[in-house]
Parts: sequence; C-alpha cells; structure tokens
Amino acid sequence: MVKKSINPLDIELYVGAASEHAEITAEGDHEVGDLQAFLRAMWSLLTPEQKRAFAQHPEVRMTLEAVYDTEELDAALAEKS
Repeated sequence: MVKKSINPLDIELYVGAASEHAEITAEGDHEVGDLQAFLRAMWSLLTPEQKRAFAQHPEVRMTLEAVYDTEELDAALAEKS
C-alpha cells in the first residue's frame, strides 16, 4: 500500500476519500452519498454571505441557471436570510 500524504485543507483529500470509499465497499453510490454528506456538512458551517458567494461562483451558477429561472435566482440571492 502506498502511503499518501494527508492535507485536510485540500479539497482533493475529501474527493479522493469519497472515491476510495466507493472502491473499498464496491458500491459506487457511496461516492455520491459521501460527497453529498460532505457538502451538507460544509454548508452548515458557512455564513449567509459565503453561501451567496458559493451560489455566484461561475461553475455553480452555470448549473443553477440550467435548472432555475435566472431572474428568480437573482431575486432569491438578493433576499436577506
């Protein structure tokens, strides 16, 4: 087994752990489930301003705009929660 360096400040640690968990269990759905759990845990730690910044990130925004009306999305992001 190759010894891997662990850097908890690198997102790839978590992406890789989810992928390897799926391989270890031979159940690919563990990868998606782990990533969803990680995202929900991270989300619970963000401030409202950080959540808005996340929603405005170009990679995130592109997917949101494919699913939701842009004007409604902008209005929702402008609301104070």
